[in-house]
Amino acid sequence: TEEGFITNAASTITDRGGINIDDDVLLTIKFKAKELGSSMITLQEVKLSDSKSKFLTTVVNSAFINISPPWDVVLDAVIDIRDMVAVSQNLNNNQILELLTGPETELSANDINNPDVDRNGAINLEDLMLVSDHLGEAYSDVMQEQNSLIQLRMVYDRLNTKLHNSSDIQRLKTHLRKLMGMKVNPSAYRLMANYPNPFNPDTWIPYQLAQDTEVIISIHDISGRLVRRFDIGYSYAGEYITKERALYWDGCNQAGEEVSSGVYFYTIKTSDKYKETQKMVITR
Repeated sequence: TEEGFITNAASTITDRGGINIDDDVLLTIKFKAKELGSSMITLQEVKLSDSKSKFLTTVVNSAFINISPPWDVVLDAVIDIRDMVAVSQNLNNNQILELLTGPETELSANDINNPDVDRNGAINLEDLMLVSDHLGEAYSDVMQEQNSLIQLRMVYDRLNTKLHNSSDIQRLKTHLRKLMGMKVNPSAYRLMANYPNPFNPDTWIPYQLAQDTEVIISIHDISGRLVRRFDIGYSYAGEYITKERALYWDGCNQAGEEVSSGVYFYTIKTSDKYKETQKMVITR
């Protein structure tokens, strides 16, 4: 063989008088891929003959093949939440499957390759974590890499529910938080400066929680009158800093009306008695 070529491959079937075009395989060629990704397979100088050694007219089609890693469980050349669902369908924890499943994750049995991602003979939480390590990656020229942080947050937010909080879910959430660069347990509560500030028309209010707790954030004007109240509800310990996780305020009051320029104060309160206030400025 030459680099990238297989030459002089031949096969003959004589014991049954030839092959049935619908059922039989005349020749199988096995090869080992050197790297992940897509490649084109092309057959050249193909010659087929009948039992009388008469050459037959042959139409040869080229084909793309894609070599994906074990964590591409659904073999679509991109690692996303569907791969995690495919593994979850084979776990004993139905809660994880229930939380991850959505309209975009419907899978049939034919979609799933081998959910034993680490190939150790057992399908467990470690396989799910291994998939999460590679969320967002793509292994084909026709597939674009996805934002891994967005994928991680999508999975985390689906698991982040008060109703289902088994030890497996806690382990998986801890692993996802590490991948997202979040602190597993912030050492203290903290209400941070909103951004941008001053602002017009909207802003984000970041904070962090040292423990799981109920959260309320309220906004008052300089005279102390309530402008807007956000009942965020039960939240897990962690950092709520990025625009995807921080509290968003559109600069409107409780009635949906834009508030006027000036100084405003925002206060966070939790069910375990934490309270802190910061100042912000709107410039219309």
